[in-house]
Amino acid sequence: MNSKFPIYKEIRPQDLGLEIIPDNDYELQFEAVRGIVKDNKGKIAIIHYSYHGYHGLPGGKVKGGESQVSTLSRELSKEIGCTVLVGEYLSLAIEWRSPSKRIKFSYCYLAQVEENFGKLCFSESEQQKGATLLWFEVDEAIEIMERDAPTLWKGKYTRARDLFFLTEAKKALTTGV
Repeated sequence: MNSKFPIYKEIRPQDLGLEIIPDNDYELQFEAVRGIVKDNKGKIAIIHYSYHGYHGLPGGKVKGGESQVSTLSRELSKEIGCTVLVGEYLSLAIEWRSPSKRIKFSYCYLAQVEENFGKLCFSESEQQKGATLLWFEVDEAIEIMERDAPTLWKGKYTRARDLFFLTEAKKALTTGV
C-alpha cells in the first residue's frame, strides 16, 4: 500500500440506520476494488443506478487469484469502455454489511483513461439497476452523491464508501500527492 495514503474508513450498519448485529455474527469476507478514473478533460467516471436512486464508482469484486490492479483494469474496461493506467493506491473502506452478514474490503485506486473504445458491458445485475455511465468534475460527483437517496441497503453502503473515496481523491488530486 502507498504509505502516503494509509487512510481507511469503517462503515458500520449504525452509520446508515440499519440493523446492528454482533461482530462475531459476520460470516464472510471479500475484496473489491474501485477506481477514481479521470479522462483527458479531468472528469471522473461515476455510474448512476437510476432504478435505486444512487451513484457509485466503477469497479468490482476481486476473483480468486486475481490482483487488485488486474481486477480494476478488467472491471473498468467493461463498465466505462476504456483501457486505463492504474496509478496510486488511495484508500480502503471496510464495510460491515449487516443484511448479508459480510465484511467487504473495498480498495480504491487513482486511474487515468488511456484509450476509450466506447463499448460498455454492464453485468445483468447492473443493468437491472438501470446503470448509466456519467462523467463529472470531482466536486460535482461529490455533490451528486451527497444528494442521493438510495432505496437499497447496498446503495447506502455504496454511497458512504464512494463519498469517502471521492473526498480522499479530491485531497490527493488537489495537492498532487
